[in-house]
Amino acid sequence: VPTAKDVDGANPLSLGRLTAGLAAFAPATAEAVITLLDHYEVPLRGARTVVVGRSTVVGKPLAQLLLARDATVTVCHSRTRDLPSVTREADVLIAAA
Repeated sequence: VPTAKDVDGANPLSLGRLTAGLAAFAPATAEAVITLLDHYEVPLRGARTVVVGRSTVVGKPLAQLLLARDATVTVCHSRTRDLPSVTREADVLIAAA
């Protein structure tokens, strides 16, 4: 799918543009999480934000969107040591697994 038509943000070039901070479509679920955080006026700048899940469809793109809003992001996954301890440190906790 050409990047100009990649509304799902699935094209590797779209994901690369997102990572580089360039204009790109992001996957819908990652965008939806940002929309919810905006709606509820959750402050992200400087917030310790933990994303549990590192999929290329949700977790990784969501982490990039959060970084673009100046959140401090930790991405956890099935091999993360002491996940409960990491999540307790979060100001914002997002389950993307």
